[in-house]
Amino acid sequence: MKTMWKPGAMEIRDVEKPSIGPDEVLIKVNYVGICGTDLEIYRATSPIPIELPRILGHEFSGVVTEVGEEVTDVKIGEKVVSETGVVCRRCIFCKTGRQNLCPYRSPIGIGRDGAFAEYVKAPSINIHKIPSNVSLKEAALTEPLSVASHAVIERSGIRAGDTVAVIGAGAIGLLILECAAVAGAGKILVSGRHENRLEVAKNLGADVTVNERKENPVDKAMELTSGLGVDIAYEATGNPKAVEQAVSMTKKGGKVVLVGVHSKPLERFNIHNVVSNEKIILGCWTHASSTWDLALSLLSTGKVKADPIITHVLPLKEFEKGFDLLRTREAIKVLMKPNP
Repeated sequence: MKTMWKPGAMEIRDVEKPSIGPDEVLIKVNYVGICGTDLEIYRATSPIPIELPRILGHEFSGVVTEVGEEVTDVKIGEKVVSETGVVCRRCIFCKTGRQNLCPYRSPIGIGRDGAFAEYVKAPSINIHKIPSNVSLKEAALTEPLSVASHAVIERSGIRAGDTVAVIGAGAIGLLILECAAVAGAGKILVSGRHENRLEVAKNLGADVTVNERKENPVDKAMELTSGLGVDIAYEATGNPKAVEQAVSMTKKGGKVVLVGVHSKPLERFNIHNVVSNEKIILGCWTHASSTWDLALSLLSTGKVKADPIITHVLPLKEFEKGFDLLRTREAIKVLMKPNP
């Protein structure tokens, strides 16, 4: 758990097994991923408010071991994942299927204790059963895949044949790449700063990869589109420079889709480029309930492959190594096993 708001300050503690309410289930965690948000909390640089101490971890899969007395649709022994956001289900956003915008949203692993633990609890309404042909390991990527599929399929209005740029070759960026390919994108460019990640992007179907340490992604995007610019640029880094690149490489009337979580405000922004060229900027925040069914379907049908993105699996006690692998970008997605 994160104990104090300073870099590091995470430790393993013994705590009581969570007690569930009448509408909740208890899940024995098989796999839990370290997210970029977790890394920012670990570094104490995240812009997302969090009360401490807190058990982190919101990307997880596991097996139900207890159910509350009011739970009728989830059974002990079922393999499941859980939506991250615990929401009110009553506000205008929840009622219109936009649970990600609920003002009372309390995310597992941030607003309440998460899955960097042997057990985690969740409301039964948040639970999604894992298809029989999807492994618990693959299913642990349902949450980041929900982020990507929400951005690409539910928000961006992508059309078959669209030229696409993905800025950032981390787990979210690579899943955006896969979702764009599923949606019928034409040419897809992926930019990043680490060759190991760009190699995975090539294997997952990127037509062009750009190491921005060596080449300018905007120039490559213009080269790919004969100077026109891409139809849609997805920013998946949280780096202000990436937003500038996304706006610059998008064609007139094109779309910029902002997916990365930004810890600092954007200081420079050429708003005239947006206004005079009628570009569209879309913000994307996590996922809705419907997105989880979509993500699990993409995994079950094999349209999206999770295994190439999972580069390391560690026991929970090696969490510091996991964070270091992400910090150095040696890893793409680190999964931990609290119950080895």
